[in-house]
Amino acid sequence: MPNPRLAGLFVLLAMSTHAQWLHYPTSGTPRTRDGKPNLAAKAPRAPNGKPDLSGVWQAEYARPGENERLFGDVFKDSVVPGDDPRTFSKYFLNILADFKPGEAPLRPEAAALFQRRSQGGNRESPSTRCVPQGIPRGELDNYLPFKIIQTPAVIAVLYEESNTYRQIYTDGRQLPVDQQPTWMGYSVGRWEGDTLAVDAAVSTTRAGWMQWDTLKARVFGFGSGSIGVISVIWIWS
Repeated sequence: MPNPRLAGLFVLLAMSTHAQWLHYPTSGTPRTRDGKPNLAAKAPRAPNGKPDLSGVWQAEYARPGENERLFGDVFKDSVVPGDDPRTFSKYFLNILADFKPGEAPLRPEAAALFQRRSQGGNRESPSTRCVPQGIPRGELDNYLPFKIIQTPAVIAVLYEESNTYRQIYTDGRQLPVDQQPTWMGYSVGRWEGDTLAVDAAVSTTRAGWMQWDTLKARVFGFGSGSIGVISVIWIWS
C-alpha cells in the first residue's frame, strides 16, 4: 500500500547580489581574498545562536542535460533569454521526479488527481493561470529568487514570483483551526538544534497544481551549515 507521506529534498543556493542593488554589497558577507562572497564560509548566527537564514536565495539549477534525460527534448521551443526550462529544478517540473511511474508514495485519490492534472498540458498549472505558485513551487522557481528576513518571532519570505510573501511564525503559536484560503498558506516553525522545522497548512483552492483539500507539509532541514547553501526537505502527509 502506498505510503501517504511524500518527501523531497531541495537545495537552495545563496545569491551574492540582487539586480536592484548590483553595486551595493551586503555588509557582513564573508569574502575571499579577491573580494568575492565566500559561500563556503560558516553560516552566520542570529542573537539567539541559531543559523541566520536572512539573505537572497534561489533553487539550485539542473545539471546540463538532466531535464532532457528525465523528460525528453520537449523544452527547445520554450527557451527564451533568462527563462530556460532546461535549467529549472526537476522538482519544479515534476515534484515526483525521483519516483518511477506507479511507485510514487501517493494516496489513490491524490494519484488520480495528479494524473488528471498532468494530462492535456499545463492548463491547470498556476503558471498557466497567472496566479502565485504557492508552496513548495515558489521555492523551486529557479529564475526568480526569494529573500528571507529572519527575526526572533517571525521569518518572512519575500518571493519575486508574483510579488507574494510567506510568514513563518516562530513565537510558539499553533496552526489555526479555522483557516482562510491564502496563496501561501499558514506556517509555524520551531528550532530543533540548528534546523528550522516548519509545519504548513495550505488550501488547495489557492496553492496550485497538485494539492489536496488541505495540504499539511513539514519542512525539516531549513538549516544552514554554510552561508551559501541550505537544504530543504518537504514531507507531505
